[in-house]
Amino acid sequence: MPRTKIVISILVALVAIGAGIFLWVRQGRAAIGSLNIYTGSVTVLQGEAGVVVGATGMKVQVGDVLKTGPSSRISVILNDGSVIRLEENSEAEVSVMAYRGNKIGEALFKLHYGNLWSDVQPVAPSGKYQIETPAIVASIRGTNFNVSYVSGVHTVAVAQGTVGVALLSDQGNEKRLTTGSAFAIHDEALQPDFDRGPEGWSDEAASDGWTQFNVQQSGLEPYDTSPAVDETAAATSTEPVATSTAPAANSNANINTLPKNTNTNQQPTSTNTSSNTNQPTPTNSTPTPQPPAKKLISILLLPKQASVKLNGTVQLSATGRYSDNSLVTITGQVSWIQKPDIGTLSKQGLFQGTQGGQTAIQASLDGIFSNEIAITVEGAVQPPVKTITALRVSYAKQPSTGIAYGFPSSQFNAIAYYSDNSNEDVTQQTTWSVVTGTAQGSITGSGSYTPHTQGIDTVRAEFNGLQTDTQIQAP
Repeated sequence: MPRTKIVISILVALVAIGAGIFLWVRQGRAAIGSLNIYTGSVTVLQGEAGVVVGATGMKVQVGDVLKTGPSSRISVILNDGSVIRLEENSEAEVSVMAYRGNKIGEALFKLHYGNLWSDVQPVAPSGKYQIETPAIVASIRGTNFNVSYVSGVHTVAVAQGTVGVALLSDQGNEKRLTTGSAFAIHDEALQPDFDRGPEGWSDEAASDGWTQFNVQQSGLEPYDTSPAVDETAAATSTEPVATSTAPAANSNANINTLPKNTNTNQQPTSTNTSSNTNQPTPTNSTPTPQPPAKKLISILLLPKQASVKLNGTVQLSATGRYSDNSLVTITGQVSWIQKPDIGTLSKQGLFQGTQGGQTAIQASLDGIFSNEIAITVEGAVQPPVKTITALRVSYAKQPSTGIAYGFPSSQFNAIAYYSDNSNEDVTQQTTWSVVTGTAQGSITGSGSYTPHTQGIDTVRAEFNGLQTDTQIQAP
């Protein structure tokens, strides 16, 4: 099933534009992904915990309110590998985010103002992913689309696929927009504008800097608004006419479009009036201009998401699409960007996870940036804590000692048993004492017991919170 991508940009002009972007937190907080900061700064309102300064790698939770300031761009890498991006001076609210297995079951983002762009993995069967502005709701139908709210005007523009759009006041009445369509809905004329329906998407919207940035980040086919096409057309229209009467000025005007050997038009007239009458008339003295060099227009980075164990590896591949529509593997030519650093990345795109966590990786070449991929490194599995389960004490009489009192000494030994089924001799680490008895014996720190008279003593062994009492009779 192809990956579903949603491009949602919500532009809302408010008087307090210098505020930033927020995502509200509710009860039952759960992490939905991790934060990545491209540039600038972001603050996070974490419910009752208050406002904290965001940092790359920080966990984002259900309801967190993210707030970006001027000249700031951030993204949140969701747990399923989806990515949402937020532009400067924007505010949004994560109202609902629930997963079914490893897919989104239900998601609702409320955009108060600003820009939100979503690059979303396919949702679970019957799942839904929605974006709300103060007046409309846009629902995923497997698409890339842009939503804006600027100066009281709500605009939805579809770059690819289908989007369902409805007024919040009448969500049962939905219009579906398809590729290349858009419509604007004004606050003062919500119903009439909605009834009017969609129209075309303007070149201005397609070539907007925020749109182009996210097109590259998401690995989409760029909108053909660059001057490359115009340059090709210009080269064709200015191709010089191959005649022997072409003015020298025209030849000079086109010198940059010709091969290096283009100075034949600058030769004296006498060279064209050679006495060799067998030579053909130089009617094609100007070489045909070379087509413009092909340009890199997009980079697709794969896989779009991956999970590896600690010290595990995954091979990344970068494919470049050029202006002649050719596809070229450029993995070894690109520069790699990883935020945060949780692994090593070779020039040839081999990633190895060195610490647990989640990272966003991009590739760039000639000023073109690839889509952003999410890699999760599973943290090291901690071995279970070894705990002591038993302390067993034994002793052996040593008749050759204790002659002064007329009784033999005894050597006590202690063995500790652990939860991992191991054991060890801890005689020297055990605390020994004679706690009661009639033999009036004594015991050393190494477990050597000597009775002083005939009778019975109780010897106590203590180690790591466990104690064992053992009775010994003398003689």
